[in-house]
Amino acid sequence: MQHGAAERRGEIRALTGLRGIAAVLVTAYHFYPVAPGSGIWSDTLGRGYLWVDLFFCLSGFVLASNYGALFANGFSGAAFANFLQRRLARVYPLYAVVFVVQLALTVLLYGDFAHRQMWAAAILKHPVRDIGANVLMVQAWGLARSVTGQAWSVSIEWAAYIAFPLLVGVILSGQRRRMIGAGGVALLLLALVAEFDLHDGAYHSGAMDAYDGARITPLLRCFGDFMLGLLAARGHRLPRVAAACGNNAVVLLTISAVAAMFALGAPDLLICAAFPLLVLVLSVSKGAAGALVANPVAYRIGELSYGSYLLHSFLQVPLQRLTPPIGGLAASVVCWGALFLSATAAYRFIEMPGRRLMQRRPLVPA
Repeated sequence: MQHGAAERRGEIRALTGLRGIAAVLVTAYHFYPVAPGSGIWSDTLGRGYLWVDLFFCLSGFVLASNYGALFANGFSGAAFANFLQRRLARVYPLYAVVFVVQLALTVLLYGDFAHRQMWAAAILKHPVRDIGANVLMVQAWGLARSVTGQAWSVSIEWAAYIAFPLLVGVILSGQRRRMIGAGGVALLLLALVAEFDLHDGAYHSGAMDAYDGARITPLLRCFGDFMLGLLAARGHRLPRVAAACGNNAVVLLTISAVAAMFALGAPDLLICAAFPLLVLVLSVSKGAAGALVANPVAYRIGELSYGSYLLHSFLQVPLQRLTPPIGGLAASVVCWGALFLSATAAYRFIEMPGRRLMQRRPLVPA
């Protein structure tokens, strides 16, 4: 979901800021549930699930930019092991802490894993199997529920990391024909998600709202978006493309187009197809539009986005219960403040120390 200090050699501040904006919109989608389709506000907020697609696309772009060269000349076992070590160090420490805390709270407060709509409750039909899958971060590969609901996307990204060298060979280093074919496959995967969501009998806020559960649609969703991010990274390498996309008017037009798509209720698939262009233009922007997205507040929220993403579900029920006695605005201030304080603490005391510890010694000497 996020890429931090250990990967800042080529950091693009506008993309960190974009991640921060997306994190706020995903949280707002969960904090203030509203059905899309009844106006500009509902279509914008009620389709906040689509910002998870942007996360996947950003991951593909950032990893291609930082690690694509490791596999440009083919697969290397040593490079792959050290790449996975870095990715595991980035996502696993906080993932594991939240996982253990939520399991413990569920057992202590409720005594089992069958309590729905209860604060911090982990709902598991097959606890032994599901907990094992969560420990390995493979639960959302069509196998089980996530103990922490929103961690399904972390599990899915883990699958994309494993496939990363293959995707680099096809998209970043392959011939143009292969690259174009990969783009078609990525869009096909997203189209399949939309089609399967119509017929799986589960609740979806929209066509691309495929999430945790014993289905493969979240996997297809991530791989489609992740591959589009790699395609944007390849475009970033082409001087003519970068020069054209970095024009301030192009950046403003792209941002405006994406905002208009949300406001006007454009199809989910069309918005997902626009995300790689949004990532590309912000990655090369040198003008005011890129600087606006890279503002210090958005940038800081982007740094904390992984923690806020994993932790925000703990504040959904408190927000609902605080609203009647103290009012919606006051409840929102309390819960958003608590979220960013907890995300800051998680970043400082769990994410960063855990990352340093897990990266202290490379698995395979360089």
